[in-house]
Amino acid sequence: MGLLDDLKKKTEEKKATEEQAALSQQELEQRYQDEIHPQMLDIYKYFNELIEHLNFLEQPSIARYPLLPGNEKTDLEQQNYKLVIDSTQTTRNVMLNFECQFPEPIEVEVNGQEKIEDYTELLKSYKVKYDRRDRKDSDFKLVHSTFTVQGPVHGSVNFVGDVPNARVDLILRNVERPGSVKHVLNKEQLNEEFLDRLAKYLIRENDDFLKLEIDDSAKEQIRKFLEEAEKQRAEELAEAERRLKEEEEAEKNKPGRFDTILNKIKPKK
Repeated sequence: MGLLDDLKKKTEEKKATEEQAALSQQELEQRYQDEIHPQMLDIYKYFNELIEHLNFLEQPSIARYPLLPGNEKTDLEQQNYKLVIDSTQTTRNVMLNFECQFPEPIEVEVNGQEKIEDYTELLKSYKVKYDRRDRKDSDFKLVHSTFTVQGPVHGSVNFVGDVPNARVDLILRNVERPGSVKHVLNKEQLNEEFLDRLAKYLIRENDDFLKLEIDDSAKEQIRKFLEEAEKQRAEELAEAERRLKEEEEAEKNKPGRFDTILNKIKPKK
């Protein structure tokens, strides 16, 4: 086979691979559009109606966040809901944003550098606006700080469509604790009952929402993972015991100091 024939063959193989990949992507897109996209629109419609009522009623929910030293909780007023959708034709993202505000700024007194730094990091983790006034001793060591915490805490509930896996990722940010928490949802979970539970959790009427049920397939995956981990751990322990025995045997067979000396002074025959 000549050089050109070889290059032609490789080109045809690459084209076939790319065409197959494009076909597979089209199939994934179509499956998502058929199975998940309608549910994403249902999610949008549900929460769009929900926030219309909440914003019209202007009755803030009381959200309790651990925003005081020692993880002590304080009450904030949750309101100002906004809903964003990326597209109604090929929906990949539906995000509900909200604010939790202090009725008025709070002042917090903190003593000791370590506690001051810990509390500063806590406020930063929520991305809360605050002012800090420090007092140092004669050695310029930080001994006391006064924090004026203004807020608000910005939170969100975000539904992200996963095309390759035909599922939805639910990402909760600053809803109950700082940062983001991700849950993977299959199409069977995305029904009106689920959305009701999530909505009640969002407006602080249901604290049990995060105790999501694990389906049978997920339980089986967890069981297999634990079995594999236990098997690997047993193999590692067996290997460690084998090496230890080898070392002990080698130590036993190793000549002692006096044996070595005696061998050196033995008369030659």
